[in-house]
Amino acid sequence: MCKCALLCLCINTSLCISVPFFKKLATAGFPIFKTVGQKYYVSNGMKAKFDHALKFCTDTGGSLALPRSEAENVALSVMHATLDSTYILLGTTDRETEGQFVDLNKKPLTFTSWMPNEPNNHHGNEDCVGIHTNAKWNDLPCDLDYHFVCELTI
Repeated sequence: MCKCALLCLCINTSLCISVPFFKKLATAGFPIFKTVGQKYYVSNGMKAKFDHALKFCTDTGGSLALPRSEAENVALSVMHATLDSTYILLGTTDRETEGQFVDLNKKPLTFTSWMPNEPNNHHGNEDCVGIHTNAKWNDLPCDLDYHFVCELTI
């Protein structure tokens, strides 16, 4: 049985979130969300280029999702079914130094899940990253529209 404090909503037997936080997700336009640890991966189903997705997530008080563990990677990949997408953009690029992917704070990645033979900078134009339906990562062009997911930490 879920043990919640006052003003909380039980999502399942192990997850309770505060009603005010749940309302914030809903009113911010994030009907699609997945939790893992202290993170919420949230989406409204939109597609955007990397820079627009990054701005959207930042403007809503979060950041573009970037898994930092296998559990977070799996949680994010589960959202593909709801979004009906092939790729979800991740919060990492190698725009500054080709082949050296860093997070949004320009720090080296501590977790990756690359597909075989990736990243490969196909056609010399793949500086962003997407997570595929198989939970593996691929470098992608930053100037195409992909589904994106924002990461909120509680």
